[in-house]
Amino acid sequence: MHVPKNHGAARAPLFVVLHGFSSSAGDIEKISRFSEKADRDGFYVLYPEMSNVKDWTKCWRYFLPEEQTREGESSAALLADLRTVLSKNSIDPQQIYLVGMSAGASMASLLVSCHPEIFNGVALHSGTSYGLSSSWDQALLDLKMGPSHYRKINEACHPRDFKGKILIAHGSGDDLVNGRHFDRIIADFLPATLLETQKTNESGEHWGYVQTTYRRDKVIVGESFLIQGLLHVWSGGGNDGLDSDGKKTKLGPDMTENIIQFFLH
Repeated sequence: MHVPKNHGAARAPLFVVLHGFSSSAGDIEKISRFSEKADRDGFYVLYPEMSNVKDWTKCWRYFLPEEQTREGESSAALLADLRTVLSKNSIDPQQIYLVGMSAGASMASLLVSCHPEIFNGVALHSGTSYGLSSSWDQALLDLKMGPSHYRKINEACHPRDFKGKILIAHGSGDDLVNGRHFDRIIADFLPATLLETQKTNESGEHWGYVQTTYRRDKVIVGESFLIQGLLHVWSGGGNDGLDSDGKKTKLGPDMTENIIQFFLH
């Protein structure tokens, strides 16, 4: 839990940030730099961690049918943490935002699908939509090949029940999560919307990207970033700018800043 340095008596927003596969709360805090920006803007940040010591992957169990319900064990643990944080801090319950990277994004899509009344916005970075897989093996295959059109998805919950704002980010160079998941999240969470698209061209140090705004009844309900060339990393984060061999690459847009601006401003 990160308490902002300049917090006052007024109730402040809370961002709940979920780490990715084989990662940790400390990793996503360092990579995303949410705490730095929280000190600047005066909001709280909660970094839950998948704490099963028998599972080296530290992977949220978003792919299990028993977790893809309102009664899922992982969801219950996360929401218990959230209730504790709300009881001990001056947080505005109408400004609770969920953020996830990779497997954390997949878990975030599960949480807002099954508990849509709790969160006011969700940001999904390089993840998958709700209920597409029903086992670890299926999840690994779907990550590589994209969402299957042959299996029945879990209907215990539904993304369209979530009425908050949604931001989606994905890199076209992602070799771990197939880009078709980016399209599937948009289809599941943002149906029947009008699009406004603008393109930022590639420069000497930065990847180009396509930014799309989604409106429903003239109200902005979503935003997406498809970043040309970005690998499976947090765009503009602490580990961006290097490939898996440590060689220098270009940078993506500062996704943490984009998330904050989209939800708070």
